[in-house]
Amino acid sequence: MRALVFQGYLWGYILSKANKTFTINKLKKAGKNIEKLELINKLILKCTKRLVKISGADVTVTRFANVPLDEPVLYVGNHQSNMDNFKSGSLRIAMKSAVKVILVSIKDSYKLTEKRGGNRAVKVSNHYSDAIDSKSFKDTNELTEAVQAQIKNHLL
Repeated sequence: MRALVFQGYLWGYILSKANKTFTINKLKKAGKNIEKLELINKLILKCTKRLVKISGADVTVTRFANVPLDEPVLYVGNHQSNMDNFKSGSLRIAMKSAVKVILVSIKDSYKLTEKRGGNRAVKVSNHYSDAIDSKSFKDTNELTEAVQAQIKNHLL
């Protein structure tokens, strides 16, 4: 039932904010990038906070300080449920763009969809890995192996 409420809220929110794309495009055309990013951030943050509450998760974030704020990065998540996702194809983007890859391991998110009694919160942890420099690898397969090794390291 929680999954239906989660998906219903997510899609309802997206549809209800469709008109904001016009505002975002106006800000972009006017060169108001800071205002555009602030609006996008506000919309995403509001939706995300509500989705976490709906999901029943008690979220702990670790090693967020590993995220470089002064350079582009590609976030890659492991996949345990509909709450997170890992696709090795995205690593091709990192290789072509020569950006660093930050693995975001979301541990125990699958417990959100398990049947359990009552309304108790599920402990879920988000863990940010050390940045992996995609320029250090000769191909996507090597980079994929390094990312998967970090996933196993954190989840086991």
